[in-house]
Amino acid sequence: MECRLERLVELGEQRSGLVIGEVLAFHVDEVLLNGNRIAIDRFRPIARLGGPNHATLGRIITQPKVGQSGPTETR
Repeated sequence: MECRLERLVELGEQRSGLVIGEVLAFHVDEVLLNGNRIAIDRFRPIARLGGPNHATLGRIITQPKVGQSGPTETR
């Protein structure tokens, strides 16, 4: 992601920071694309949870739009 800093909010006594920004562009490897959308089954994101902790996705469930039948599972 290419972002522009909107503001940095200092929180708490230890002055932790909350970063608020505007996403200007996404740069995506074409291998991850299915048409003009990201192919979720090819994309293996890692999330930062805090401290030394990170997470990966487990099951992916697609919630249907209103009026469509129930959720579907990708993995």
